[in-house]
Amino acid sequence: MAPLCTWLLLATPVLAQLAHYDRTLEALSEPVATRWQHFGSPYFSTNEKLLNRFYSRFDGAGGVTVGVSFQQNFSLLVHAKPQLCVIFDYNPGVTEILVPFMGQLIAESATRRDFLSTLLGAGITADETRQMLEGQSPVTTVLTAVLERTTPEKRNLLLDHLRNLLRDRYLARLPAAATPYIRKQALQWIDILETQELLTGTFFADAIAPYQLAKDPAGQRRMAGWLSTEENYAMVRNYWITGRIIGITGDISGSSVGKLAAYLRNLHLQVSTLYISNVGLSIEGHFPETWFRDLYATLGQLPLTAGALTFISQGPWKLTGYVRSLKMAQWVYGTLADVPEQTAIRLHEAPLEILTQLGPISLLPAIRRGLTDIAAPAPYLELVQQIQKNPAAVSALKADQFLDWAMQYAPGIDANSPIFRTIRVTLTEAGFLPQPGF
Repeated sequence: MAPLCTWLLLATPVLAQLAHYDRTLEALSEPVATRWQHFGSPYFSTNEKLLNRFYSRFDGAGGVTVGVSFQQNFSLLVHAKPQLCVIFDYNPGVTEILVPFMGQLIAESATRRDFLSTLLGAGITADETRQMLEGQSPVTTVLTAVLERTTPEKRNLLLDHLRNLLRDRYLARLPAAATPYIRKQALQWIDILETQELLTGTFFADAIAPYQLAKDPAGQRRMAGWLSTEENYAMVRNYWITGRIIGITGDISGSSVGKLAAYLRNLHLQVSTLYISNVGLSIEGHFPETWFRDLYATLGQLPLTAGALTFISQGPWKLTGYVRSLKMAQWVYGTLADVPEQTAIRLHEAPLEILTQLGPISLLPAIRRGLTDIAAPAPYLELVQQIQKNPAAVSALKADQFLDWAMQYAPGIDANSPIFRTIRVTLTEAGFLPQPGF
């Protein structure tokens, strides 16, 4: 055990950082009684697909990154290199328990090896860390070797230390609105982390993906997550230690956006990156298109860089990453605001999911499938067929010219119909039609 003086030297910066994090969160979040109504399970990792393909779009963006969830914000951080990283989530379990708890573990762990050893309750070597996180050896192979040489007694002792830290420092400080039931649920998180995230390898998926998706070092760097390299981990650690990661608990379409806007303006900072994940597409169902229109209008209250980007995940089959500018998002959802949800899902979200996964050649067949799914009238199927015959002709058309072309080659379409407007938006986002000027 370290001498008391040594422990105090380590503990003081940790406690000071936690106090700074809590003060900022309290000032910018929704009221305590409101936000703790939305406590839920933690998001240790993500079920979104192909996010790594988009990370390089944010390289050197600077400014401020604002995003929901946990690990994804760290991976965007290492690419954007912002002045400030804001983790903004509806679930106080993420922003008020998970993020500061993990922040302390990161601060106290100089390397990826140290961090993983702490999380696993077992010593992993630097070479094993590199082999596992850089895709050189299967996760199960490495972890089996690590656990076989660690006695159960020693591992239980180390994991009990994590449980006690979580309970005594991070759960004990929570407001009364975080009921005893919530604290009891959160105490189970260490076991969830071990059995469902670490030992299955799910926690490491973002780190390993670049090495599976690219063979060349440059490609791997473009897609690297925060645990993919030692340098990336060190950057996140530095951001946490220096107080450049803050949390906000609230609805990202709600009142805390205005609080954040005022806070950033006072610091003369602008938002460059908005990570929305699948907000609006949840276990509660698909929100109306008007909700998305209003969401992006609300986010427009923030001080923004000229080319501020939004990063989302969408799709009815596998949540799949997609990037568009905030200005483009406002145009898209303004156009789709009164479109029925199934029309938007089948003719917009699903085709863009397929576009990301399989490429441009698959977009028009995906739209045709969507038209069939919603039993669209025959002229709209004819329209897509005509585009498939001559996509080059369509790509040269402006919006009004495309309307004339469509009515000529597919008589019977209604230019004001939700179906036609949704197809036009999807073709525009996919590059088949020129984007509107902003």
